[in-house]
Amino acid sequence: MKKILLALVALVATTASLNAQKKVITETAVSSADASVVITHRFYNEQGNVIYKLIEGVSESTYSYNDLNQLTTEEYNVFNNYNAGRTYVYNYTEGQLVSREEKAGERVLSTVKYDEYGNPSGTLSANGLEIPQQNTYDDDHNLLKSEIKHPIAGIVMSTTAYTYSDGVLVKKETSNSAGVVTETVTYTYENGQLAKTTASAGDDGTVETVFNYGDIDAYYAPQNVQAFANQGNTVTLSWSGSADAVVFNGQYIEVEGTSYTTDVLQDGTYTFYVSNQGNAVVVPEVTVFDNSKVGVFDVAQNGDVKVQTVVSVDDQEQEKRTTTYYIPVKWSIDEDARPIGYRIYYNDNYYVDVEDGTITEYIIPATNVTIWNGGVVTLPFKVTVQAVYATGVAEPDNVLELDTDAILAIEPEVVNGISSVNASQFKASGVYNLNGVRVASSVKGLRNGLYIVRQGNKSTKVIVR
Repeated sequence: MKKILLALVALVATTASLNAQKKVITETAVSSADASVVITHRFYNEQGNVIYKLIEGVSESTYSYNDLNQLTTEEYNVFNNYNAGRTYVYNYTEGQLVSREEKAGERVLSTVKYDEYGNPSGTLSANGLEIPQQNTYDDDHNLLKSEIKHPIAGIVMSTTAYTYSDGVLVKKETSNSAGVVTETVTYTYENGQLAKTTASAGDDGTVETVFNYGDIDAYYAPQNVQAFANQGNTVTLSWSGSADAVVFNGQYIEVEGTSYTTDVLQDGTYTFYVSNQGNAVVVPEVTVFDNSKVGVFDVAQNGDVKVQTVVSVDDQEQEKRTTTYYIPVKWSIDEDARPIGYRIYYNDNYYVDVEDGTITEYIIPATNVTIWNGGVVTLPFKVTVQAVYATGVAEPDNVLELDTDAILAIEPEVVNGISSVNASQFKASGVYNLNGVRVASSVKGLRNGLYIVRQGNKSTKVIVR
Protein backbone atom coordinates (compact mmCIF):
# COMPACT_ATOMS: atom_id res chain seq x y z
CA MET A 1 0.00 0.00 0.00
CA LYS A 2 2.84 2.37 0.83
CA LYS A 3 4.38 1.91 -2.62
CA ILE A 4 1.08 2.80 -4.32
CA LEU A 5 0.81 6.04 -2.34
CA LEU A 6 4.33 7.05 -3.33
CA ALA A 7 3.51 6.38 -6.96
CA LEU A 8 0.42 8.58 -6.77
CA VAL A 9 2.42 11.44 -5.26
CA ALA A 10 5.00 11.15 -8.01
CA LEU A 11 2.24 11.21 -10.64
CA VAL A 12 0.75 14.42 -9.16
CA ALA A 13 4.14 16.08 -9.12
CA THR A 14 4.82 15.16 -12.73
CA THR A 15 1.42 16.37 -13.91
CA ALA A 16 1.81 19.71 -12.10
CA SER A 17 5.27 20.20 -13.56
CA LEU A 18 4.00 19.57 -17.08
CA ASN A 19 1.29 22.20 -16.57
CA ALA A 20 3.72 24.79 -15.21
CA GLN A 21 4.09 28.01 -17.20
CA LYS A 22 7.40 29.87 -17.48
CA LYS A 23 6.70 33.50 -16.53
CA VAL A 24 8.72 36.53 -15.49
CA ILE A 25 8.99 36.78 -11.71
CA THR A 26 11.70 39.46 -11.38
CA GLU A 27 13.10 42.25 -13.52
CA THR A 28 16.36 43.97 -12.60
CA ALA A 29 16.98 47.31 -14.32
CA VAL A 30 20.41 48.98 -14.04
CA SER A 31 21.04 52.53 -15.24
CA SER A 32 24.42 53.44 -16.69
CA ALA A 33 23.85 57.10 -15.81
CA ASP A 34 23.90 56.73 -12.02
CA ALA A 35 24.30 52.96 -11.47
CA SER A 36 20.87 52.89 -9.83
CA VAL A 37 19.10 49.53 -9.63
CA VAL A 38 15.33 49.05 -9.80
CA ILE A 39 13.90 45.61 -9.02
CA THR A 40 10.40 44.56 -10.04
CA HIS A 41 8.67 41.48 -8.63
CA ARG A 42 5.59 39.76 -10.07
CA PHE A 43 3.38 37.34 -8.15
CA TYR A 44 0.88 34.89 -9.66
CA ASN A 45 -2.18 33.00 -8.49
CA GLU A 46 -2.90 29.32 -9.16
CA GLN A 47 -4.47 30.16 -12.54
CA GLY A 48 -1.20 31.75 -13.67
CA ASN A 49 -2.57 35.32 -13.52
CA VAL A 50 -0.39 38.05 -12.08
CA ILE A 51 -2.14 39.32 -8.95
CA TYR A 52 0.44 41.74 -7.57
CA LYS A 53 3.43 43.66 -8.91
CA LEU A 54 5.95 45.44 -6.73
CA ILE A 55 8.57 47.88 -8.01
CA GLU A 56 10.77 48.15 -4.95
CA GLY A 57 10.68 51.64 -3.45
CA VAL A 58 8.59 52.98 -6.35
CA SER A 59 5.08 51.56 -6.73
CA GLU A 60 2.74 48.62 -6.36
CA SER A 61 -0.13 47.28 -8.46
CA THR A 62 -2.86 44.77 -7.65
CA TYR A 63 -4.90 42.98 -10.34
CA SER A 64 -8.43 41.54 -10.41
CA TYR A 65 -9.97 39.04 -12.85
CA ASN A 66 -13.43 37.86 -13.80
CA ASP A 67 -14.66 34.25 -13.87
CA LEU A 68 -13.13 33.84 -17.35
CA ASN A 69 -9.69 34.86 -16.02
CA GLN A 70 -9.90 38.12 -17.93
CA LEU A 71 -8.16 41.09 -16.35
CA THR A 72 -10.78 43.57 -15.11
CA THR A 73 -8.96 46.07 -12.90
CA GLU A 74 -5.50 47.23 -11.91
CA GLU A 75 -5.08 49.33 -8.78
CA TYR A 76 -1.85 51.30 -8.91
CA ASN A 77 -0.14 53.22 -6.13
CA VAL A 78 3.10 55.21 -6.15
CA PHE A 79 4.89 55.34 -2.80
CA ASN A 80 5.68 58.72 -1.22
CA ASN A 81 3.37 60.55 -3.62
CA TYR A 82 0.21 62.18 -2.36
CA ASN A 83 -1.35 62.14 -5.83
CA ALA A 84 -0.58 58.51 -6.48
CA GLY A 85 -3.92 56.80 -6.08
CA ARG A 86 -4.92 55.47 -9.49
CA THR A 87 -7.29 52.73 -10.57
CA TYR A 88 -7.16 51.25 -14.05
CA VAL A 89 -10.40 49.67 -15.22
CA TYR A 90 -10.16 47.39 -18.27
CA ASN A 91 -13.23 46.94 -20.43
CA TYR A 92 -13.76 43.85 -22.60
CA THR A 93 -16.24 42.93 -25.32
CA GLU A 94 -16.54 39.20 -25.96
CA GLY A 95 -13.12 38.66 -24.40
CA GLN A 96 -11.48 41.41 -26.48
CA LEU A 97 -9.87 44.38 -24.66
CA VAL A 98 -11.49 47.56 -26.00
CA SER A 99 -10.55 50.29 -23.51
CA ARG A 100 -8.81 51.13 -20.26
CA GLU A 101 -9.96 53.90 -17.92
CA GLU A 102 -7.47 55.62 -15.63
CA LYS A 103 -9.33 56.88 -12.55
CA ALA A 104 -8.54 58.92 -9.46
CA GLY A 105 -11.27 57.87 -7.07
CA GLU A 106 -14.44 57.94 -9.16
CA ARG A 107 -13.10 60.57 -11.60
CA VAL A 108 -11.97 59.31 -15.01
CA LEU A 109 -8.66 60.97 -15.96
CA SER A 110 -8.27 59.40 -19.37
CA THR A 111 -9.47 56.49 -21.49
CA VAL A 112 -7.15 54.49 -23.74
CA LYS A 113 -8.80 52.70 -26.65
CA TYR A 114 -7.43 49.46 -28.12
CA ASP A 115 -7.59 48.04 -31.62
CA GLU A 116 -8.43 44.46 -32.59
CA TYR A 117 -4.83 43.34 -31.95
CA GLY A 118 -4.75 44.69 -28.40
CA ASN A 119 -2.58 47.75 -29.06
CA PRO A 120 -3.54 51.32 -28.05
CA SER A 121 -5.33 53.17 -30.85
CA GLY A 122 -6.01 56.51 -29.15
CA THR A 123 -6.51 58.28 -25.85
CA LEU A 124 -9.54 60.27 -24.70
CA SER A 125 -8.67 62.90 -22.06
CA ALA A 126 -10.94 63.90 -19.17
CA ASN A 127 -12.08 67.02 -21.06
CA GLY A 128 -13.12 64.98 -24.09
CA LEU A 129 -10.04 65.73 -26.21
CA GLU A 130 -9.04 62.68 -28.27
CA ILE A 131 -5.40 61.97 -29.09
CA PRO A 132 -5.40 59.55 -32.03
CA GLN A 133 -2.87 56.77 -32.46
CA GLN A 134 -2.48 55.11 -35.86
CA ASN A 135 -0.99 51.62 -36.03
CA THR A 136 0.48 49.83 -39.06
CA TYR A 137 0.81 46.04 -39.22
CA ASP A 138 2.44 43.50 -41.51
CA ASP A 139 0.67 40.45 -42.97
CA ASP A 140 1.36 38.47 -39.80
CA HIS A 141 -0.28 41.20 -37.68
CA ASN A 142 3.04 42.30 -36.20
CA LEU A 143 2.95 45.97 -35.20
CA LEU A 144 5.37 47.83 -37.51
CA LYS A 145 4.71 51.46 -36.68
CA SER A 146 2.66 53.51 -34.25
CA GLU A 147 2.06 57.25 -34.72
CA ILE A 148 0.61 59.55 -32.05
CA LYS A 149 -0.97 62.62 -33.59
CA HIS A 150 -1.86 66.07 -32.32
CA PRO A 151 -5.56 66.12 -31.37
CA ILE A 152 -6.27 69.37 -33.23
CA ALA A 153 -3.51 70.01 -35.80
CA GLY A 154 -3.37 66.35 -36.85
CA ILE A 155 0.41 66.39 -37.18
CA VAL A 156 2.49 63.44 -35.94
CA MET A 157 3.90 64.17 -32.48
CA SER A 158 5.83 60.91 -32.05
CA THR A 159 6.50 57.75 -34.03
CA THR A 160 7.54 54.32 -32.77
CA ALA A 161 8.93 51.81 -35.26
CA TYR A 162 9.24 48.07 -34.53
CA THR A 163 11.79 45.67 -36.08
CA TYR A 164 11.39 41.88 -36.14
CA SER A 165 13.57 38.90 -36.87
CA ASP A 166 11.73 35.70 -37.79
CA GLY A 167 8.60 37.21 -36.29
CA VAL A 168 10.29 38.10 -32.99
CA LEU A 169 10.61 41.73 -31.87
CA VAL A 170 14.28 42.80 -31.71
CA LYS A 171 14.14 46.60 -31.68
CA LYS A 172 11.79 49.48 -30.89
CA GLU A 173 12.74 53.02 -31.91
CA THR A 174 10.82 56.17 -30.93
CA SER A 175 11.22 59.54 -32.70
CA ASN A 176 9.81 62.99 -31.99
CA SER A 177 7.88 65.24 -34.38
CA ALA A 178 11.14 66.39 -35.98
CA GLY A 179 12.20 62.81 -36.75
CA VAL A 180 14.92 62.79 -34.08
CA VAL A 181 15.28 59.44 -32.32
CA THR A 182 14.55 59.91 -28.61
CA GLU A 183 14.73 56.31 -27.41
CA THR A 184 15.90 52.96 -28.73
CA VAL A 185 15.11 49.63 -27.09
CA THR A 186 16.74 46.37 -28.17
CA TYR A 187 15.51 42.91 -27.16
CA THR A 188 17.74 39.90 -26.48
CA TYR A 189 16.43 36.33 -26.24
CA GLU A 190 17.73 33.06 -24.83
CA ASN A 191 16.06 29.69 -25.43
CA GLY A 192 13.09 31.45 -26.96
CA GLN A 193 12.49 33.71 -23.95
CA LEU A 194 13.14 37.42 -23.53
CA ALA A 195 16.32 37.62 -21.48
CA LYS A 196 17.26 41.30 -21.61
CA THR A 197 16.23 44.70 -22.92
CA THR A 198 18.57 47.63 -23.42
CA ALA A 199 17.00 51.09 -23.57
CA SER A 200 19.01 54.16 -24.56
CA ALA A 201 17.79 57.74 -24.50
CA GLY A 202 20.55 60.01 -25.74
CA ASP A 203 22.54 61.74 -23.01
CA ASP A 204 20.56 59.97 -20.30
CA GLY A 205 22.61 56.80 -20.82
CA THR A 206 21.18 53.30 -21.03
CA VAL A 207 18.99 51.15 -18.84
CA GLU A 208 19.61 47.41 -19.06
CA THR A 209 16.82 45.19 -17.75
CA VAL A 210 17.38 41.48 -17.11
CA PHE A 211 14.41 39.09 -16.78
CA ASN A 212 14.27 36.11 -14.45
CA TYR A 213 11.67 33.37 -14.94
CA GLY A 214 9.95 30.87 -12.69
CA ASP A 215 7.62 27.90 -13.07
CA ILE A 216 4.11 29.12 -12.28
CA ASP A 217 1.77 26.38 -11.06
CA ALA A 218 -0.38 25.80 -7.95
CA TYR A 219 1.83 22.83 -7.12
CA TYR A 220 4.75 25.15 -6.23
CA ALA A 221 2.78 27.61 -4.08
CA PRO A 222 3.00 27.62 -0.25
CA GLN A 223 0.28 25.56 1.43
CA ASN A 224 -1.96 26.10 4.49
CA VAL A 225 -1.04 29.77 4.82
CA GLN A 226 -2.39 31.37 8.01
CA ALA A 227 -2.03 34.79 9.65
CA PHE A 228 -2.37 35.78 13.30
CA ALA A 229 -2.47 39.35 14.69
CA ASN A 230 -0.47 39.55 17.93
CA GLN A 231 -0.56 42.00 20.78
CA GLY A 232 1.90 44.80 20.14
CA ASN A 233 0.89 45.27 16.50
CA THR A 234 2.80 42.40 14.94
CA VAL A 235 1.50 39.69 12.62
CA THR A 236 2.75 36.10 12.45
CA LEU A 237 2.38 34.19 9.18
CA SER A 238 2.80 30.43 8.94
CA TRP A 239 2.65 27.93 6.08
CA SER A 240 3.67 24.47 5.00
CA GLY A 241 5.85 23.69 2.05
CA SER A 242 8.35 26.17 0.63
CA ALA A 243 8.27 29.98 0.63
CA ASP A 244 11.01 32.45 -0.25
CA ALA A 245 9.28 35.81 0.29
CA VAL A 246 6.59 37.65 2.23
CA VAL A 247 5.30 40.84 0.65
CA PHE A 248 3.14 43.52 2.29
CA ASN A 249 2.92 47.27 2.65
CA GLY A 250 5.26 47.76 -0.31
CA GLN A 251 8.00 45.60 1.23
CA TYR A 252 9.65 42.49 -0.20
CA ILE A 253 11.07 40.37 2.62
CA GLU A 254 13.10 37.22 1.98
CA VAL A 255 12.13 34.39 4.32
CA GLU A 256 13.21 30.88 5.22
CA GLY A 257 11.45 28.11 7.09
CA THR A 258 7.69 27.96 7.63
CA SER A 259 6.86 31.15 9.55
CA TYR A 260 7.55 34.88 9.70
CA THR A 261 6.66 37.57 12.26
CA THR A 262 6.59 41.21 11.20
CA ASP A 263 8.17 44.14 12.97
CA VAL A 264 5.80 46.46 14.84
CA LEU A 265 3.18 47.74 12.40
CA GLN A 266 1.20 50.95 12.21
CA ASP A 267 -2.51 50.66 13.00
CA GLY A 268 -4.36 49.51 9.91
CA THR A 269 -5.42 46.66 7.66
CA TYR A 270 -2.82 44.76 5.67
CA THR A 271 -2.82 42.34 2.76
CA PHE A 272 -0.01 39.77 2.77
CA TYR A 273 1.40 37.69 -0.09
CA VAL A 274 3.38 34.56 0.75
CA SER A 275 5.35 33.47 -2.30
CA ASN A 276 7.54 30.70 -3.56
CA GLN A 277 9.35 31.69 -6.77
CA GLY A 278 6.47 33.90 -7.87
CA ASN A 279 3.72 31.42 -6.92
CA ALA A 280 1.77 33.44 -4.37
CA VAL A 281 -0.99 32.92 -1.84
CA VAL A 282 -2.83 36.05 -0.72
CA VAL A 283 -3.90 36.64 2.88
CA PRO A 284 -6.18 39.70 2.78
CA GLU A 285 -7.32 42.10 5.48
CA VAL A 286 -5.31 41.37 8.59
CA THR A 287 -6.11 44.23 11.00
CA VAL A 288 -3.89 45.43 13.84
CA PHE A 289 -4.73 48.16 16.32
CA ASP A 290 -2.89 49.40 19.40
CA ASN A 291 -5.38 50.74 21.95
CA SER A 292 -2.65 51.66 24.46
CA LYS A 293 -1.71 54.89 22.67
CA VAL A 294 -2.57 58.05 24.59
CA GLY A 295 -2.77 61.60 23.30
CA VAL A 296 -1.57 64.90 24.71
CA PHE A 297 -3.73 67.35 26.65
CA ASP A 298 -3.60 70.99 27.73
CA VAL A 299 -2.17 72.22 24.41
CA ALA A 300 -1.47 75.92 25.01
CA GLN A 301 0.59 78.89 23.83
CA ASN A 302 3.92 79.11 25.66
CA GLY A 303 5.08 82.71 25.25
CA ASP A 304 5.08 85.46 22.66
CA VAL A 305 4.96 84.81 18.91
CA LYS A 306 8.02 86.15 17.08
CA VAL A 307 7.87 87.03 13.39
CA GLN A 308 10.66 87.14 10.82
CA THR A 309 10.60 88.07 7.13
CA VAL A 310 13.39 86.70 4.94
CA VAL A 311 14.10 88.70 1.78
CA SER A 312 15.66 86.77 -1.12
CA VAL A 313 15.88 86.88 -4.91
CA ASP A 314 14.58 84.08 -7.16
CA ASP A 315 16.04 82.78 -10.44
CA GLN A 316 14.29 85.57 -12.38
CA GLU A 317 15.89 88.16 -10.05
CA GLN A 318 12.52 88.99 -8.54
CA GLU A 319 12.32 89.77 -4.86
CA LYS A 320 10.71 87.16 -2.65
CA ARG A 321 9.62 88.01 0.89
CA THR A 322 8.73 85.02 3.05
CA THR A 323 7.34 85.56 6.53
CA THR A 324 7.69 82.93 9.24
CA TYR A 325 5.74 82.99 12.51
CA TYR A 326 7.57 81.28 15.38
CA ILE A 327 4.79 80.07 17.68
CA PRO A 328 5.82 78.61 21.07
CA VAL A 329 3.47 75.89 22.29
CA LYS A 330 3.41 73.42 25.17
CA TRP A 331 1.35 70.40 26.13
CA SER A 332 1.04 67.64 28.71
CA ILE A 333 1.04 63.86 28.39
CA ASP A 334 0.72 60.97 30.84
CA GLU A 335 3.93 60.03 32.62
CA ASP A 336 3.70 56.42 31.46
CA ALA A 337 3.29 57.38 27.78
CA ARG A 338 6.24 56.58 25.52
CA PRO A 339 5.74 58.37 22.19
CA ILE A 340 8.64 58.37 19.74
CA GLY A 341 7.87 61.91 18.59
CA TYR A 342 5.16 64.40 17.72
CA ARG A 343 3.46 65.70 14.59
CA ILE A 344 2.45 69.32 15.14
CA TYR A 345 -0.06 70.88 12.76
CA TYR A 346 -0.22 74.66 12.70
CA ASN A 347 -3.30 74.68 10.48
CA ASP A 348 -5.44 72.05 8.79
CA ASN A 349 -2.84 71.26 6.11
CA TYR A 350 0.73 72.01 7.24
CA TYR A 351 2.76 70.45 10.01
CA VAL A 352 6.24 69.79 11.38
CA ASP A 353 7.53 66.40 12.54
CA VAL A 354 9.46 66.37 15.82
CA GLU A 355 11.51 63.21 16.32
CA ASP A 356 11.79 63.52 20.09
CA GLY A 357 9.15 61.92 22.30
CA THR A 358 10.58 63.34 25.53
CA ILE A 359 9.74 67.02 24.95
CA THR A 360 6.52 68.78 25.91
CA GLU A 361 7.14 72.16 24.27
CA TYR A 362 8.20 73.35 20.83
CA ILE A 363 8.54 76.52 18.75
CA ILE A 364 6.62 76.03 15.51
CA PRO A 365 8.14 77.71 12.42
CA ALA A 366 4.79 78.39 10.72
CA THR A 367 5.31 79.53 7.14
CA ASN A 368 1.82 79.57 5.81
CA VAL A 369 2.01 83.31 5.10
CA THR A 370 4.14 84.21 2.09
CA ILE A 371 4.43 87.66 0.51
CA TRP A 372 5.61 87.46 -3.10
CA ASN A 373 5.38 90.52 -5.35
CA GLY A 374 2.60 91.94 -3.23
CA GLY A 375 0.48 88.76 -3.12
CA VAL A 376 -0.54 87.47 0.30
CA VAL A 377 -1.83 83.99 1.11
CA THR A 378 -3.04 83.32 4.65
CA LEU A 379 -4.50 80.38 6.54
CA PRO A 380 -5.91 80.36 10.11
CA PHE A 381 -3.45 79.33 12.82
CA LYS A 382 -4.79 76.24 14.60
CA VAL A 383 -2.37 74.01 16.52
CA THR A 384 -2.91 70.24 16.80
CA VAL A 385 -0.28 68.13 18.58
CA GLN A 386 -0.42 64.43 17.71
CA ALA A 387 1.63 62.01 19.79
CA VAL A 388 3.45 59.65 17.41
CA TYR A 389 4.01 56.03 18.39
CA ALA A 390 5.58 53.15 16.51
CA THR A 391 2.04 51.89 15.94
CA GLY A 392 0.45 55.17 14.81
CA VAL A 393 -0.67 58.57 16.11
CA ALA A 394 -2.97 59.60 18.95
CA GLU A 395 -5.13 62.67 18.68
CA PRO A 396 -4.94 65.34 21.42
CA ASP A 397 -7.70 66.12 23.89
CA ASN A 398 -7.80 69.76 22.76
CA VAL A 399 -6.82 71.89 19.76
CA LEU A 400 -5.30 75.35 20.24
CA GLU A 401 -7.19 78.02 18.30
CA LEU A 402 -5.03 81.14 17.87
CA ASP A 403 -6.02 84.70 16.99
CA THR A 404 -4.81 84.79 13.40
CA ASP A 405 -5.52 88.50 12.93
CA ALA A 406 -3.52 89.41 16.02
CA ILE A 407 -0.56 87.29 14.89
CA LEU A 408 -0.63 88.80 11.39
CA ALA A 409 -0.52 92.26 12.94
CA ILE A 410 2.85 91.62 14.61
CA GLU A 411 5.65 93.68 13.04
CA PRO A 412 8.23 91.25 11.62
CA GLU A 413 12.00 91.40 11.86
CA VAL A 414 13.32 91.73 8.30
CA VAL A 415 16.54 89.91 7.38
CA ASN A 416 18.38 89.19 4.13
CA GLY A 417 18.96 85.64 2.99
CA ILE A 418 19.54 83.23 5.85
CA SER A 419 22.25 85.12 7.74
CA SER A 420 19.97 85.71 10.74
CA VAL A 421 18.35 82.28 10.87
CA ASN A 422 19.18 80.70 14.23
CA ALA A 423 20.10 77.06 13.84
CA SER A 424 18.69 76.31 17.29
CA GLN A 425 15.16 76.58 15.88
CA PHE A 426 15.75 73.39 13.90
CA LYS A 427 15.32 71.01 16.81
CA ALA A 428 14.57 67.70 15.07
CA SER A 429 16.97 65.93 12.71
CA GLY A 430 16.08 66.30 9.05
CA VAL A 431 16.15 68.72 6.12
CA TYR A 432 14.58 72.18 6.47
CA ASN A 433 13.92 74.98 4.04
CA LEU A 434 15.15 78.50 4.77
CA ASN A 435 11.96 79.26 6.65
CA GLY A 436 12.46 76.52 9.22
CA VAL A 437 9.94 74.03 7.86
CA ARG A 438 11.07 70.39 7.84
CA VAL A 439 10.69 69.18 4.25
CA ALA A 440 12.35 65.74 4.24
CA SER A 441 14.52 63.32 6.18
CA SER A 442 17.31 63.53 3.56
CA VAL A 443 18.24 65.72 0.58
CA LYS A 444 17.71 62.85 -1.87
CA GLY A 445 15.06 63.74 -4.42
CA LEU A 446 14.70 67.38 -3.35
CA ARG A 447 14.48 70.21 -5.87
CA ASN A 448 17.52 72.40 -6.53
CA GLY A 449 18.04 74.97 -3.81
CA LEU A 450 19.59 75.80 -0.46
CA TYR A 451 18.59 73.79 2.63
CA ILE A 452 19.44 73.44 6.32
CA VAL A 453 20.41 69.87 7.27
CA ARG A 454 20.09 69.03 10.96
CA GLN A 455 21.87 65.97 12.38
CA GLY A 456 21.83 65.71 16.15
CA ASN A 457 23.06 69.06 17.49
CA LYS A 458 24.75 70.06 14.24
CA SER A 459 23.16 72.16 11.48
CA THR A 460 24.77 72.76 8.08
CA LYS A 461 23.77 74.54 4.88
CA VAL A 462 23.55 72.26 1.83
CA ILE A 463 23.07 73.25 -1.81
CA VAL A 464 21.14 70.74 -3.93
CA ARG A 465 21.98 71.11 -7.62
